[in-house]
Amino acid sequence: MIKYEVRGTVKRIKYPIKLVPAEELNNYTGFRSVYGYTSEACDFITSNGSTAGLDNFEVYADELLIDFDDAEEQADKLSFLLRKMNINFKRFCSGGRSSHFHINIVPISSTTTNFRQRNWVEKHAPGADMSVYAKSSIFRLEGTYHQSYPGQKKVLTDENGGDILDIPDEGVSYMPYHTNKTRTPEESLIWAKRLSVTHIESGTTGRNLNGSMILWRCREAGVADGDAETMLNEWNVNYCNPPLSDEQIDYIVRKIHR
Repeated sequence: MIKYEVRGTVKRIKYPIKLVPAEELNNYTGFRSVYGYTSEACDFITSNGSTAGLDNFEVYADELLIDFDDAEEQADKLSFLLRKMNINFKRFCSGGRSSHFHINIVPISSTTTNFRQRNWVEKHAPGADMSVYAKSSIFRLEGTYHQSYPGQKKVLTDENGGDILDIPDEGVSYMPYHTNKTRTPEESLIWAKRLSVTHIESGTTGRNLNGSMILWRCREAGVADGDAETMLNEWNVNYCNPPLSDEQIDYIVRKIHR
């Protein structure tokens, strides 16, 4: 049976990890895992007390979740595209500055489910938050109040009936950060810019890793050290929650620019 993690807050504070079937998700507010976990993955999560380390496990998805943070123009463009394609979707206001899309898709269960989704989003939804497409990522549930905007909760704002989206298996063009794939300077600069607008929450994905990769990709692209460090600091202030300390930023700079 496929199950999803549910938790009341962004950062997990209750153990053991709560895993529920899809039909029970509507009974909760708070946050859910982006992907469904197979029995084998659930056993691994339960025994380890964490959703980290799932690289070699299959994950399941029958919907594509997309988050635009303070990017209404890009969100409107995606709405237009999905209607043009006659795709079934729901659009929500997160209760804050974000627009969330829930798009019905042909089910996928694979070790590369998240990469297939990320590839599609990169092509069709520029400006979306790419940190969503990790196997351990979470997503706000409908009806959940936003911690930064008192009294505001995630509500439906638009929907379209239509066909189920079939995400093609075109091979994994996105690879994990540690890959040895050779990139052109132009490709590395694109990567750096994507990373510099990626939202990272403590307890979800690596803040230090994302900061390090911004500088590393800038280095590959031939960006001057000062300009790269400016990009790093702007990401830290605007997209890293909580921001890395001055000591952590200095450590990253020394590590990459030594």
